[in-house]
Amino acid sequence: MRADRRGGPGTTDPGMYACRNCPISWVLSEAYDLKTFELAGPGWLDNARFDFMAKIPPGTTKAALRIMLQNLLADRFKLTIHREKKEMPVYELTVARNGSKLSEAVPKDESKEEAPSGQLQRDRDGFPVLTAV
Repeated sequence: MRADRRGGPGTTDPGMYACRNCPISWVLSEAYDLKTFELAGPGWLDNARFDFMAKIPPGTTKAALRIMLQNLLADRFKLTIHREKKEMPVYELTVARNGSKLSEAVPKDESKEEAPSGQLQRDRDGFPVLTAV
């Protein structure tokens, strides 16, 4: 069974939050507004899966839902967190002293091109062009 997260403020079902077969790391990232690379912890955060179902009071904001999820994780799972700064590798793109050597891409009219044998012909959006047999 795959994980499925639905509902909450800003969705089509703001009165119900449901996360079925979800790793705790998903709920942690939502509760603390973290991206996946910002969350570190033991491996079971990704492996242990649970169902989370909660009724949300009308008018609840995303910030208020985060606090509710934080309280749920602390009460039910006895989870505690701490924040720390961590150095990470980054890449910086800069323009060379003599200027950029990149040129703007010229769009091809793919509808007129023949596809090499063995490959599907694709339209300009990347979808295969199907022909009747």
